Amino acid sequence: MVAAAPVHADLLVGDFNNHKVLRFSDTGALIGTFGQAGDEVGLGIPGGITFDSAGRTYVKSMTSGDILRFTVTGTFLDVFGNARSGAQRGLAFDSNESLWLRRIQSAGTFGNEIVRIDTSGNIVQTFNSGLAGLGGAILDRNDVLYVPRAELTDDTGNLTDGIYRFTTDGTALGVFGQATGAISGCRLPGSVAFDSVGRLYVSSDGRILRYSTTGDYLGVFATGNIGGYIMLDPLDNVYIGHGSENGVMKYGPQGNFLGKIISAGLGGVPANFRNEAIAYIPPIPEPGCSLLLVTTTFTLLRRNRRIRSGAGDGNDTLVGRAGAAACLMLMRPFRGSINSCRSMCTCPVAPRGPRR
Repeated sequence: MVAAAPVHADLLVGDFNNHKVLRFSDTGALIGTFGQAGDEVGLGIPGGITFDSAGRTYVKSMTSGDILRFTVTGTFLDVFGNARSGAQRGLAFDSNESLWLRRIQSAGTFGNEIVRIDTSGNIVQTFNSGLAGLGGAILDRNDVLYVPRAELTDDTGNLTDGIYRFTTDGTALGVFGQATGAISGCRLPGSVAFDSVGRLYVSSDGRILRYSTTGDYLGVFATGNIGGYIMLDPLDNVYIGHGSENGVMKYGPQGNFLGKIISAGLGGVPANFRNEAIAYIPPIPEPGCSLLLVTTTFTLLRRNRRIRSGAGDGNDTLVGRAGAAACLMLMRPFRGSINSCRSMCTCPVAPRGPRR
């Protein structure tokens, strides 16, 4: 069986105003709407995007709370589940393919409740985190939850803001190392992501802050008109929403600014575009690549993502290269080159120079 759509995409970006998910290359070139991901299937405002190991894409509606599921090319499959209130950002899978999010528990408890949805789309667990904020929770490879706390009205000067951790049974593990407003200036954190060696990146009050795998503060990674979602690709390039909510900016692995790669009104992007959710996905394959390759690529990326979210034990690069080798073996009958694997897969294909 052969994939039908001759398209490539590295970034999926939600459009708040136009109720769509748009596809872009990693340089910001608009490819088009992601299949049927729009109001025609009840999307509303896209407030979280992620994918499972089979390559299916999940989009959380901030309008209805529905979680919509799509194929790898954007064909609508079904409403996977409903999380009721939908104002918070983010969706994240754990190692058992359960889906996690946060939501408003009741009036005045902005984002306090953490929700787990099983593989059938049923809410099977909730717990009260006691943390205000809109930022989505993420999980590391040990299935520990990292949840941003952002007190919008705080008489302490947001000193208790920061990143807090929980086990999946709801046990509070406390703040993640030095990731607090008091210690490292982690105020009003809006989004979090891991890099390839497990360091944590936090969008915080117009800056991107970086922390070691144990929570030590590593300094300000980047500054600018920064806000909203943050996402890293497998080469540790950083994508983050523009603070004016009219585009997406890109930074290199060392924090070097690579430009505002997506802008409202430019390159075919709607003039009223307002960025919301951002996700990096394996490029959609060209004709001639089997669906087995598609599934294997997503599986390797999910495995790599689980590794990158861990303790950085020194084996990350070796495992990533093993994944790359497996991708190359699969690619030979179809494309036959390392460059093809780079364009199709999101594994760290050698040679790329030493990993940090």
